[in-house]
Amino acid sequence: MEKTAEPGTRDAVAALLLERRGDYVSGGDISRRLNLSRAAVWKHVAALREAGFAIDAATNRGYRLTAWPDAYMAPVIAGLLTTRDLGRHLHVKGETVSTNADAHALARAGALHGTAVIADTQTGGRGRRGRAWFSEPGMGLCMSLVLRPPIEPSLAPRYTIATALGLRRVLLGLDASAELKWPNDVLCGGKKIAGILLELIATMEAVDALIVGIGVNINQESFPADIANIATSVALATGCEQERNGFAAALLNALEPVYDLCPSEAGFATLLAEYREGLSTLGEQVQVAGVNERYEGVARDVDAQGRLILELESGESVTLHSGDVTLRPEK
Repeated sequence: MEKTAEPGTRDAVAALLLERRGDYVSGGDISRRLNLSRAAVWKHVAALREAGFAIDAATNRGYRLTAWPDAYMAPVIAGLLTTRDLGRHLHVKGETVSTNADAHALARAGALHGTAVIADTQTGGRGRRGRAWFSEPGMGLCMSLVLRPPIEPSLAPRYTIATALGLRRVLLGLDASAELKWPNDVLCGGKKIAGILLELIATMEAVDALIVGIGVNINQESFPADIANIATSVALATGCEQERNGFAAALLNALEPVYDLCPSEAGFATLLAEYREGLSTLGEQVQVAGVNERYEGVARDVDAQGRLILELESGESVTLHSGDVTLRPEK
């Protein structure tokens, strides 16, 4: 007996309409490709309409998808991907404690390279150094990726830089004035728009998996008082609301080519050149707070591994692996 209410089949109908979005797809074509009866196709289309999809129907022409809901949906994102691996195994959740924790569990269970977890909101999202990450339901993107690159653990920080570059490329494509603050902050108009958290599952010799957590403020129009002066969103930076499924897919599409360059020295050198161009930190008087130390000086450059070269007031230079950077007025 044919099943007509199975969510997986409904997703397949949505994916097929997305593949041909804007054009009519005949009921017969859908029936043949998905091995469904015409009645089953009609029922799935009706269910998709109830879920918020705008689908036109015309006699002798079929069905045409014209709009879809803003809630994250795997078939919508999958229909917009151009990637080889990233997002091809996609887990979408309405709410979760942490997409990074979810990705860790998937990685330990054998998840393939490129597996992605996307949630509408997190209740326990974290930023660097254990800081909480503000996540307003229905407004942002919470995404974590499982990567299995052929690298030794010391090269893992390259993927933080690559992630920042992928985010910047997407924002520049939306005409947002995106810039980078060492080591991994993405800013628009001097305010933070996205955060990146890299976690490692590895032995001393080899990486089993990288977990890349990404939080992006997309459609927020305001923020809590404690971060209102330092945070912004894509909507505020561009002046228009964004379709979040499209943004998630665009980010996955932008990340794959930069990740592909990370394992090789020549490839990463290409990324570093782009990274330097986007860094607002270079040439500035800064204060860098590490775990146990604090430095002040001029941010002169980044080295071949992306570490910050800081010229101290004494004239001595130090190379920093990580730290929180704040600008300070010139004396």
